[in-house]
Amino acid sequence: MAASTMPMARLNVGQSARIHGFSESCPPEIRHRLASLGFIHGTTVCRMRRAPLGDPSVYRVMDYEICFRRHEADFIECDVAS
Repeated sequence: MAASTMPMARLNVGQSARIHGFSESCPPEIRHRLASLGFIHGTTVCRMRRAPLGDPSVYRVMDYEICFRRHEADFIECDVAS
């Protein structure tokens, strides 16, 4: 089964993926913050729910849930099984 890469913000609610890395446009300070929160290569992430208007969304990584706005979640690239 092949995997394709897409921004975490494009995951459907309930969909899981493995983190591939960060987009090239991700500033170093944000990259460091996201990595310290557990958003590192190979970690599984799941989009749990989203606000009624679509932004922000809640993601589960490791054993906790965290809320991101779409522009933040776009920095995280994920491998999704196709």
